[in-house]
Amino acid sequence: MRSIREACSYLDALRGPWYLLVLVTKHLTLRLLSLSLALLPTFAGQSLAAQTAAASSDVSVEDVIRPGDVVRLTVLREGELSGEFPVNQFGTVVLPLVGEYDVTHESNRSLREKVIRDLQKIRSARDIELVVLRRVRVVGEVNEPGVYPLDPTMSVADAVALAKGRTQFADEGKVVLRRGGQVVDADLRLGVPLSESAILSGDEIFVPRRGWVDRNLGAVVAGASTLGGILITLLIR
Repeated sequence: MRSIREACSYLDALRGPWYLLVLVTKHLTLRLLSLSLALLPTFAGQSLAAQTAAASSDVSVEDVIRPGDVVRLTVLREGELSGEFPVNQFGTVVLPLVGEYDVTHESNRSLREKVIRDLQKIRSARDIELVVLRRVRVVGEVNEPGVYPLDPTMSVADAVALAKGRTQFADEGKVVLRRGGQVVDADLRLGVPLSESAILSGDEIFVPRRGWVDRNLGAVVAGASTLGGILITLLIR
């Protein structure tokens, strides 16, 4: 009996610290859980606000007209009113008959509606179309890199074609979007129209160069084949 009591006492002594540790751990876990639940609405609200702000920011940035863009105005049977008119460094564009417009706070749609309304007040013109061409730089492995005014209905492939296509060293089917010197993570599929892509006026479409192995694949294969033949010959001997 004494041995049993001593064994029980010994087990109680061992259990004491572990039992205390379990209680402390449980208490801390419950405190952290309650704190997380209390902070969850705050973080959720901030995340929702950030997403909303980002969405509205994307819309406003995407729709803005920038200096260097080109306004293409087409009026049926009115050749003197039709043409392509650049937006100057002050954010204004001068159109025939209707004069100067400050486009710094105009969207493509609002400018179109305003110009059509003003033209119809002065002259009974019909079939009026206005499109703002985005100023995009096409660089990298293209034959004629440069800045091109692009119609929103054009695709990325069309933009590359305007630069006289890819060079023989271009990475076929791959393009990179750069904005302000930084690479933009965007899915630039060649057949997608600019109006449905992430490309904004002032952006840069970069056609990368193929890697060294891709450019010299024939030589690499031939060298590997020769080396393999030499090794086989040495092993046979």
